[in-house]
Amino acid sequence: MRGLRLTNYEIGFRDPIESEKLNNTFSSIAEDLSEAFHRSQYIGNTLSEYISDRMYQQQQIDANNSALNALLTTAIATYAAAGGNHLYWSAYTTANVTDTDSMHDVTCGNVTLPWSRSWTKLPLVLNDYNIYVPDTSIKVYYDDGAEVEKLQPDDIYDSVDNNPQTAWVKNYLIGIAPVSVTVRLEIPASLNPAISSIYVAPFPNGGPTITSMEYITYAGTWVNVSGFTPTNSRRRYHFSPVDYAGQIRYVMTPALLNDTNGNPAAIFGMQDTDISLIEYSDTSSFVVRLDSAPGNTISNITYVDSTYTISPSVSESTMNEYERPVVIEIFEDSGLTTRVYSSLINGHPYAGILPLATPSSSVWVRYTLRRVNSTTPVVRDITVRYT
Repeated sequence: MRGLRLTNYEIGFRDPIESEKLNNTFSSIAEDLSEAFHRSQYIGNTLSEYISDRMYQQQQIDANNSALNALLTTAIATYAAAGGNHLYWSAYTTANVTDTDSMHDVTCGNVTLPWSRSWTKLPLVLNDYNIYVPDTSIKVYYDDGAEVEKLQPDDIYDSVDNNPQTAWVKNYLIGIAPVSVTVRLEIPASLNPAISSIYVAPFPNGGPTITSMEYITYAGTWVNVSGFTPTNSRRRYHFSPVDYAGQIRYVMTPALLNDTNGNPAAIFGMQDTDISLIEYSDTSSFVVRLDSAPGNTISNITYVDSTYTISPSVSESTMNEYERPVVIEIFEDSGLTTRVYSSLINGHPYAGILPLATPSSSVWVRYTLRRVNSTTPVVRDITVRYT
């Protein structure tokens, strides 16, 4: 389509009336009315999809909240049974984070080395409506069925359009729903074939689960993405650069929600996907302040455990302190002068008793991150117990 245009349909006063001119004018009017009709249909369909998508997201939010409340109840009971208080911080928030030059991605709950440069492998091009659309080929098959190529403007292209306001959603009534869907992306060639990061955002967030993520080599072999773990929420995977032959595929299982008519349904969906090559800085750091519950005093550190990864994994025990991807230190003061714990000295995770010289209501955790094998460590959270 050529897009809607505005045309001057008027015939000047006392201008000669020619049949050819009248025919051209009426033809232009008909074409523009038809274009306006198709455009209104496009807008109406987009709005309808948006309303439906929000409905699924709200259902999932309610389910997530219920699950979270149950998890918190269990966690509180577990820590109470352990006989100690606990301090916790998650990378889903920047609260109490200071002195940082690291990259904090609160959407995915990651802290990484800063990105010095990055290149996406999923290009966008302008369509006839002057809207950016993906220049990517998508093929899909359900369970063990035949693979089908999806053509634009199929809704599935909303999963690679770099637009958080759109999403691909596919629903099936229970009883006829497939167990899984496999989505294969064929990506235009680029000057540098390497990739080092994949971002996925299942929709609704916390719903469908991505159970597998692979790329194809030039030899035609499908290889698991290093460090991949199944996820039903937004996640960015970082790994050492690998060359791939322009194809990525993932497998997804559905979430069980109600469709727009209130019937139980299996929902597949993806809000966004990105495949990138990222260059990271050599090192960075950040500090997190951990505060005890009101009225409590931290006298001894009895447990330290931080969730962090690097892909592919490395043997930290064989590295010196200047090579390790993550170093964790806990200090008694905001000036970071009196250290009570170090992962280099006390090990990680840690269980024991480390007394504070001056008991207080807060401690400060300093992370030092280093690039290893051209990739970044990824920090997600820390748990500290105290008496």
